[in-house]
Amino acid sequence: MSFVFDIHKSVQAAAYILKNAPKKKLTRGQLIKLLYLADRLSLQQRGYPITGDGPVAMNNGPVLTEIYDLIKGKSKKSKFQEIWTAFFTSERLDVVLRKDPGDGELSPSDIGILESVSKDFGYMTFSELRKYTHALDEFKKCHVSDTSKKIPLRILADAVGRKGDFQRIEQTKKFDVHMSRLFGN
Repeated sequence: MSFVFDIHKSVQAAAYILKNAPKKKLTRGQLIKLLYLADRLSLQQRGYPITGDGPVAMNNGPVLTEIYDLIKGKSKKSKFQEIWTAFFTSERLDVVLRKDPGDGELSPSDIGILESVSKDFGYMTFSELRKYTHALDEFKKCHVSDTSKKIPLRILADAVGRKGDFQRIEQTKKFDVHMSRLFGN
């Protein structure tokens, strides 16, 4: 997508999904897939994602790159990793909420999207989510076995039915990047 990654919204979105999970924890793969689906639905409904993270097509389906690194404890941005680990811990392959970050950075629309994704997909196992995301048009167009190929915004916009809106989405992304440079993230 190439919007600006927002660590605070990403932490709150992940926490929201975990709090709505049947066992209050999810595997790494489940959490990544649910956040991807939330960003995808947000792009479809509003023309921009919740997290701003950049998706890639990997063997197990679409992955949000920065969140993937944060979950593994391998973010190249130590400030982001510090923020993430203040709220989440790993128990083997599960992600568990350590402390509630609240939801003050999330808009009512963000929360509605996260609620919808939790309701529609939160009960699925990793295998079911993997199968579902492998059938998405953007994944089929971008996946190359044993690689992590970026999913371009144009392909994703087309896949969610926003092809005619691409110029506006691209302008929103440029504005997001510009504001991030001006005010920092």
